[in-house]
Amino acid sequence: EESFKASSREGVLYNPDLHQMVPEASAVGESQSNGKAESSVQKVEDLLRTYKSALETNIDQRIPADHPTFAWMVEHTASLYNRLVCTEDGATPYQSLHGQRYRGKLVEFGEQVFYFIPKALRSKMSLRWRVGTFLGNAMSTNEAYVSASNGDVIRTRSIVRVMEPYRWSAKAVLGVRGTPHCLKPSAMAQSDAHIEESMHP
Repeated sequence: EESFKASSREGVLYNPDLHQMVPEASAVGESQSNGKAESSVQKVEDLLRTYKSALETNIDQRIPADHPTFAWMVEHTASLYNRLVCTEDGATPYQSLHGQRYRGKLVEFGEQVFYFIPKALRSKMSLRWRVGTFLGNAMSTNEAYVSASNGDVIRTRSIVRVMEPYRWSAKAVLGVRGTPHCLKPSAMAQSDAHIEESMHP
């Protein structure tokens, strides 16, 4: 039991033929010795740079590293890597976990989209669809994360793309306030259930 605990702390390899745990620890301060992990980190960093550059080009504004939108961009990058990037065996991490390829709908990060407002977040006579900023997809479901007009982030089951001239808004992207750890920093009185807003047809 003690040897198993020590192995769990250091990192272990499991040999199915010998049925025993073999401790394996990389050298301190030498991250290059853990090749596969470093390769994955480098790929995610490259993807993140690409998405950040694309969004800044589309809205003609710089995204600070401490802005909530950047935190969502990191989540979105990891999500796309797991769902779409093939590993050495030709399968994506999502396929290895779920047994099938990801077939959900995706739009470009930071786009303005129509999103369906869940019943819990709207009053009886409020509009069912509004315009928000797409921030990625939930890892465990096919729901999408969308930033509402007040900056809060909600999970919605349906999104629809808007016409191309209206897909990008620097004000909306920089107005995101919710983070992956706190979706709704605003008070409930400011939620979309109590705010009527005009939308482009």
